[in-house]
Amino acid sequence: MIRTGLLALSLIASLSAATVTYTDRSTWLSNVTLLSNYNGGAGAGSPGIGAGVPGTVDTFGSGGIILTDLQINGFSGVGNEVLRVTPDSNPSVGPWYQFGSGSFLRSLDKTGATPTYLRVTFSAPVNSFGFNFAAGGSHNGGVTYGGPGSMTLAPQGLSTTTVTTTGIPTWNFYGVTSDTQTFSYVDIIINDTNRWVALDDIARGNFSVSEPPPAETLEPGTLLQLGIGGLMLVVARRRFGWA
Repeated sequence: MIRTGLLALSLIASLSAATVTYTDRSTWLSNVTLLSNYNGGAGAGSPGIGAGVPGTVDTFGSGGIILTDLQINGFSGVGNEVLRVTPDSNPSVGPWYQFGSGSFLRSLDKTGATPTYLRVTFSAPVNSFGFNFAAGGSHNGGVTYGGPGSMTLAPQGLSTTTVTTTGIPTWNFYGVTSDTQTFSYVDIIINDTNRWVALDDIARGNFSVSEPPPAETLEPGTLLQLGIGGLMLVVARRRFGWA
């Protein structure tokens, strides 16, 4: 009975020790206690830079945007600025900015081989974060604006993920929860030349559950733990003659 209990505890531990990534914001939100969200304007829980004026682009220099819970910096081959875009309500004015979500952040254009990205740094390590992202700018020789683009997501301590985004006006979502590690920053990188990173609704939260939610992507380390737990149970059954 003691061995049975120990093996059961081992299997439960392997289930709960998980780092999970999400592509659906509502699923991520259902598994975290939201502490703060920055939405391109003042941002609930993250005051600091006010709201943008419709039809304008505000430039923040090499120090980036510093808020209560996080900081956003831009990096590229031509400068280290972060831009806050507040589109005009008229879609014909700057069609490449019509994400339909008010103010959002963007990087400078990628002009060559130098990596171009936005880095979100948290004021203290977190075990859960998420954000909306897209590939902005033109493609097809400038004929089409805001179409699908190649981007790479690189959270501290996790393998990078390269994705093809959905075109304007649809945002993509990336989120993480973990009860085995914390994260200090995440880089959002644009891979296509003459494109830029678009970023909005950056949130950090608190995660604490006994097992990972269904229908999301388990990190490789979690799958290994699950396999070891199952193997231990099979060996124990054979050795001790359990049913």
